[in-house]
Formats: sequence, C-alpha cells, structure tokens
Amino acid sequence: MVDKIPRDLDDVQRLDPTKPVTPGVDTNESRDNHRTFGSYMNAPQQPTPAEQANKMSPMDLAKAGSQAASSPPSISQVQTQMNAASGSLGDLDKNLKTKNLKLKQSENYLLRNKLKSANGHIQSAAEKLGAEKTPQTKVSAKMSPIEKFLAMITDGQNQLAEATKKVAKISEKGTDMNPADLMVVQLKLQKAQQELDYSSIVLTKAIDNIKMLFQVQI
Repeated sequence: MVDKIPRDLDDVQRLDPTKPVTPGVDTNESRDNHRTFGSYMNAPQQPTPAEQANKMSPMDLAKAGSQAASSPPSISQVQTQMNAASGSLGDLDKNLKTKNLKLKQSENYLLRNKLKSANGHIQSAAEKLGAEKTPQTKVSAKMSPIEKFLAMITDGQNQLAEATKKVAKISEKGTDMNPADLMVVQLKLQKAQQELDYSSIVLTKAIDNIKMLFQVQI
C-alpha cells in the first residue's frame, strides 16, 4: 500500500492556493473554463414556436395532417377542427388588414390558390354534414387582390359557421353519424387546415418583409 503513494506528495507548492499563474501557460482548469463558456455562448438557440411554424414546409404540414387524422373520428373532434379553422381564418383576416401590406405576384398566386382550396374543402365537409351551402361574396374586377382574399375568408367563415350549427344540432340530438362519413369530414377539414396554415406562413413572411423595410413596429 505504501508503494502506491505518489512520490511528489510532499511537494507543498502543488497545494498552494495562492500559486501564481504563469503568463502564457495554459492550465487544464483555464482550458476547461474557456471551453465551457465558449460552448455555452456558441450553443444554438432553440427556435420559438412562431419561428418553427414559419420554417414548416408543405411536406411538414402534410405529415402533421396525416398524423392528426389517424385517430378514430368523432363529433367532438370535428367541432375542434372547425374551431381551429375558424381561428386560422380570423388570423388571416387580421393579417391581411396590416397597414402598408403589399404582396408580390408569387404571394398573390399562392394565397389565391390556397384560400380557394381551403374553401373548397370546407364546403365539401359542410355538405357531408348536411349543412346548407352559404352564398358567395360578389367579387368585382375593380377589387384589389387583398380585398378578394378578404372576401374569400368571409365565405369560408360563413360556411364554417353554418356547418358548426349543424354539428351542434347533431350533438344535441345524440345522433350517431356514419363513421365513414365522419372520417371524410375530418379529412376535408384537415386538408383545409393545411391550406390555411400554408397561407398563414406566406402572409407572415410578407409582413416580416414590411417590418424589415420600414423598421417600425406594426
């Protein structure tokens, strides 16, 4: 046991807490502290939920939709999906009314197609539920692209409101819908939500570009 004691144990200078640090000498402790601090400063920051949403691709949205639609269909889930779609339409309506908002031709094209597709899915879901089809807003050639988008959003909200009333009546009566029909309704609403989410991404980036251009808080 004695042979295993280090020979330099009697070197008191090794244990001196006031031992000066020689300039130019990189001790293990200083290297460790520098590495720890450096790794902390250079560690990638976690994106916020808003940033994650903006970075979502159409493939990400489709994947999320397929996962959400994998659960058994039910009236309560349909109501939840309708509330989510209504909220997304409300957010789009608010963002489209942003001051000084100007959309590029490519953004106009995407929003027009996505909103048209979303409304089509909403109408299909409402028809499957037995809800009445609501009248469409009259659109004139003199209207700006943003005004036309707002009209499309209004049409979607009106149709959702009518479908929501129908679902409420079904729920109150306790009537069971055909599971296959419920599944179709859920899939249609999920596709509509994907289109609305994509529209929100396009619109959010357009608004961010305005903020960067004017450097003001909108």
